[in-house]
Amino acid sequence: MQTIRQYYEMLDDSQWWPAERLVAWQRQHLQLLLNHARGSSPFYRFRLNRVFRPDGGIDWDRWHDIPILTRADVAEQFQNLLSRSPIAGHGPFQDIESSGSTGHPVTVRTTRWLMDMGLASNWRAQKWAGLDWSRPMLATFGENARRREGDDMGSWGPPWLAGARRGRMLYCHYGTPHGRRLELMREHRVAYHASSAFSGGMTAERALETRFALRLDALLARGGAVTDRLRSVVQEAFGAKVVEFYSSKEGGAMAQRCPVGPGLHVNAESVLLEVVDDKGRPVPPGQPGRAVITPFGSTAMPLIRYDQGDIVVAGGACSCGRCLPTIEAISGRERAAFSHPDGRKLLRDLPFEAYKLIGASLVQVAQVGPIDFEIRYTPRNWGSRRDEGAFLEVFRALYFEDSQLRFVEMAELPVSAAGKFMSNVVDWMAP
Repeated sequence: MQTIRQYYEMLDDSQWWPAERLVAWQRQHLQLLLNHARGSSPFYRFRLNRVFRPDGGIDWDRWHDIPILTRADVAEQFQNLLSRSPIAGHGPFQDIESSGSTGHPVTVRTTRWLMDMGLASNWRAQKWAGLDWSRPMLATFGENARRREGDDMGSWGPPWLAGARRGRMLYCHYGTPHGRRLELMREHRVAYHASSAFSGGMTAERALETRFALRLDALLARGGAVTDRLRSVVQEAFGAKVVEFYSSKEGGAMAQRCPVGPGLHVNAESVLLEVVDDKGRPVPPGQPGRAVITPFGSTAMPLIRYDQGDIVVAGGACSCGRCLPTIEAISGRERAAFSHPDGRKLLRDLPFEAYKLIGASLVQVAQVGPIDFEIRYTPRNWGSRRDEGAFLEVFRALYFEDSQLRFVEMAELPVSAAGKFMSNVVDWMAP
């Protein structure tokens, strides 16, 4: 197996590969994964037959005939999905549980190969964003009884850099209050904060509310969509940019914001990311679809055409010259799509200007009936007059023209244990 430095150096080069070479790389690794899954995982013993030719080769024209793997499959078939002979060179292996922001947490067995490629991909993204690895970062993690807020987690950035060129990473729990995070940032003079998109935005809101003077270079955001509202609030509070990452426990590091173009580049060297419709077929650029992934390193528990529950917008060629595939945006989770009695189904985000129309700091849109919605929000004074009528017009133009709204002011809105926030929720059961 290669070292993590070799992975990083390869990624620094492969981002410029022509599309044909990238496809050849993917198919080589996909064929290895499919053969391995078919021969060692009971779940795949017959499931992949339709793509194998009689000579043992892969009929790539039939790739989309492979059934999509669901979160329910992973939860119910965990033991059958496991490889009976995992590739030793891809280990050690680790069982990890997703955060469950789709409402269905799952456990998967991941590999060291996938984790190393994910870390190398993150370094590539950090290089794109012009981050300085010698400066300190406050990063959020799960609860650790042996860690206290502000504890030194060691250096971050590529480990082959000299010590003076690697900054310190400081510990912060997902549930650390936002005011306390601001104190830690000032105390340790951090340049960066790594957090979920929602939680990072709430920390910025806290800074604005309390007039907490603090400068950051960047918020490293993952675990949620990066909206215009988030970018605006982070810039206003800290003078900082937002560096966007798209990752999951199942797929590792999957995509990150292009340093030049408007979309996110997929880490196509380690994962095949498809954007598909309800029939499992690719959607054209500019159209939303389900994110279906096949991580090449998922050899301890093969995940082949796995639907992890995200809705993303398919992208096209990027002006930066990289041939890495793109997605235009991460729209949210599939379970939060709104439906209309006539069969329409939509998942969209409110524009930032809509927040100002009702004096809202944070908004959660909840469908509570066939055409009925609650606008749950925490208040903020934007210095302008509230106009619920104008908000209704914006909402009807964005979603359904006959929508009925009820506005509910709340002291705070709920988040998951991992600090994730659902901006759209469905609180009723369609017949």
